Amino acid sequence: MAEWFTPQELAGLPGMPGSPQKVRDRLQKILDADRKKWRKRVGTKAIEYHIDLLPAETRAYLAEQELVAVAAQLSEPTRATLALPARAAPTPAVAPATDRRELVSVESPVARATTEQRAILTARKVVIGHIERLARDQGCSTRAACTVFLSRARSGDLSTEVLGVLRRTQAPQGRKSADGLPSLPTLQRWIGLKTQRGADALLPADTSTPDFTERPWHPVVRTLYCRPQKPTVRSVYEQMQVEWRPEWGFPPGAPAPSYQQVLRYLQKLSESDKMRGRYQGSALRAKKFYQHRDAEGLQPWDLVHADGWNTHFRAPHPVMGEPVTYEVWHFHDVATRYVTPMSIGLTENTDVILDGLKECIRFGGVPAVLQTDSTRSIKNDRVKSEQFDGLASRLGLEIKHPAEVGNSQANGIAENFNTWLDRESRALATYQNPKGMDELAYKRVGRIYKGMTKARRAGDLESAHALKLQAQREGRGLVFETWQQACDWIHALEEKWNNHPHRSLPKVRGADGRRVHMTPAQALQAARVAGWSPVVMTEDELRDAFRLHVIKTVRRGAVSAYAGQRYRCIELDHLEGTDVLVAIDADEYRHVWIKHLDGRLIARAELVEASGYITQTLADAAREKRASAQIRRRERQIEQIEQRTAPPALEHHGGEVFEIPTDLVQQRPELEVVARVAEVVPQQAPDEPEGMDDFDRYCLQLAHERKAAKVAQEQAELAEMSARLERERREAGESTGDYIRPAMGDFDFY
Repeated sequence: MAEWFTPQELAGLPGMPGSPQKVRDRLQKILDADRKKWRKRVGTKAIEYHIDLLPAETRAYLAEQELVAVAAQLSEPTRATLALPARAAPTPAVAPATDRRELVSVESPVARATTEQRAILTARKVVIGHIERLARDQGCSTRAACTVFLSRARSGDLSTEVLGVLRRTQAPQGRKSADGLPSLPTLQRWIGLKTQRGADALLPADTSTPDFTERPWHPVVRTLYCRPQKPTVRSVYEQMQVEWRPEWGFPPGAPAPSYQQVLRYLQKLSESDKMRGRYQGSALRAKKFYQHRDAEGLQPWDLVHADGWNTHFRAPHPVMGEPVTYEVWHFHDVATRYVTPMSIGLTENTDVILDGLKECIRFGGVPAVLQTDSTRSIKNDRVKSEQFDGLASRLGLEIKHPAEVGNSQANGIAENFNTWLDRESRALATYQNPKGMDELAYKRVGRIYKGMTKARRAGDLESAHALKLQAQREGRGLVFETWQQACDWIHALEEKWNNHPHRSLPKVRGADGRRVHMTPAQALQAARVAGWSPVVMTEDELRDAFRLHVIKTVRRGAVSAYAGQRYRCIELDHLEGTDVLVAIDADEYRHVWIKHLDGRLIARAELVEASGYITQTLADAAREKRASAQIRRRERQIEQIEQRTAPPALEHHGGEVFEIPTDLVQQRPELEVVARVAEVVPQQAPDEPEGMDDFDRYCLQLAHERKAAKVAQEQAELAEMSARLERERREAGESTGDYIRPAMGDFDFY
């Protein structure tokens, strides 16, 4: 990687001003502390600055660009596995007229020195002070004073303390004298350094500092090592041997570095540079600095954090009874850490989130700010529309998301609660977190649990109870038999959380006299006593606010709200062609509420039933839509399994083939098709692929059944055609003695 850059090359990069002149001005101020970091470019008058003068952000950007350039030189298979930085090109920075940004100060060498080096520096300063005092008192030169000082040291005329300090001036490295004392030229050199560059110049050189000089092959090692697959040093070394190019050597043309050289370089590389690429997103952010926050000054329901959690256990489906996972949404008041009643569904969707928000408002009033992840279930027109028909505008609620997508730490209160829910779920036999559950026990409990649900659907309650006990013994935990049992267990966790001390809350003196942290319930009660009161909404206002509001146009005295269902009231006759707001209750299909665009209620419109159409609620329509999407996904999976397991084209098995008279074929052309059809020979089902679960096995069986049904249908059609032709020949009075049924040859039914 290059180490010297001109202002023109640095202008506009991250962390640098937008113009070369401002870059020069900024770096020139830093150069006052270190004059060795600039030079003139050979053959030109351009000034170059060393990379050590640049801010950390600029150095990081230059390093990333170097990795991209190196990756372009690697082979295609290797380049496909690399985690290259997806960073946009820098935009020129426009500095204000009065640019007073604080410059990064350069630390002095003494500040970076070790304890031993600083002790040697102090000893040398003391010795130089004695020599200068001797020269001043005797009126002689410093050389004569050094000679007298060394003579007294060797003759024993110096005190024990001064002699000990003189011996400590020697650095660990270098040649040692016989008596352990510095030589005359050494003392003179120290005096010259102090005179020319100051007392800090007496600091001994640090030979323990690694050599950070950039070699041409260093970016190659970083590129191959910083990958999400987390390769070992040995694999990086072996891959570099395969990809090696002569221009990467040092000097150019030198052979590839040894394994020990690669290992030593990676040991010198900073941990942050090694983690960038091996970890991404939240995993990388969890290892970097974060800004901690506190809730000082917040009142209850000023800020509410919400998040969803896909249960790490299986429980019965509310309708089918089969084991599935649930989606749980929980809402947390940041000031008190109180958790309101959670909403439970099967998938993350807007209905589940809004049910949880409704319970949050019903319990503690309308929050001032609601913070959630950047999910489409919230970021949609139904919730966050900037118009008057959005839920947030109707509630007077501000919804925020983390500034950076994927920054789960920004919603850490809710994320930590997810971790707590996972720990509580370990009391269940159907716990399925792959990091905390034995895989064999998980599969065994899963088979027993599926058998229990089948027995319950069949009405065999005795067998279902026996299988439940068996699953509890195998999984060493609780087993839910119904949807309601699982919901009751989840809601019981709310009370457990709200009545348990939380470390972010203040301490109070408990019943036993000890000081303990307050529980969320105690913190909420203390806020009520202090005068806080929620922004209450009546039940009618709450129901109306959470109805789906859509803009519809009045046509022929009615509005089509959803799913082709029309609603009418007499007031709509006066609003022909006008846009109105239609408020729809998700669980009510018989009527909707018609409003003006400013929110004023007009009337309640009743459903106009039409024969031949199925009347349904909005919730039913949404469930039907989701079910159709699930069916389409399953059909695509079945098609993929059919393609993977399709047998090769059927070969002709040499069955007996009979000819049809030519004159008959000329009279009836369709017989030519019959003559070409070959007899279908039943094929043996292919072996079952390894690693198939119950769903894949079911899909494979369904695919075979479909193929068999298709073959049977083709055989039936062929038999019907042959019978019809035979019947027509008999009716025509033709002899059937020379007619023989043709055998079926090669025919692709697939």
